[in-house]
Amino acid sequence: MKAIQKTTNSIVPAVIRVIVALPILIIGVNHLISPEAAMQPLLEAAGLPLPELTAKVAPVLEILGALSLLSGAFARVGAVLLSGAMAAATATHLIIASKGLPWPTGEEN
Repeated sequence: MKAIQKTTNSIVPAVIRVIVALPILIIGVNHLISPEAAMQPLLEAAGLPLPELTAKVAPVLEILGALSLLSGAFARVGAVLLSGAMAAATATHLIIASKGLPWPTGEEN
């Protein structure tokens, strides 16, 4: 358990954690509060299961993972959460692109 909790005192990993976590934190918060950045239309267009639930849970996991990375507490757990979230986001984008559909939110990507 201590291996999961501890982080190094080196500045380099701390800077990398901040560089990775800040944009994801902003995006996660944006997915929750901004109707223009809603995830549900994307998930529905990709045909993924449970789009309503996923659209609510995924941003929360993004925020928790980003906060974990920023603080350094359970940074490895946060990295795993964010890896899963980013893999799902990539898959969603690729599925929509492979179907040749217009971008569901109206934005060009």
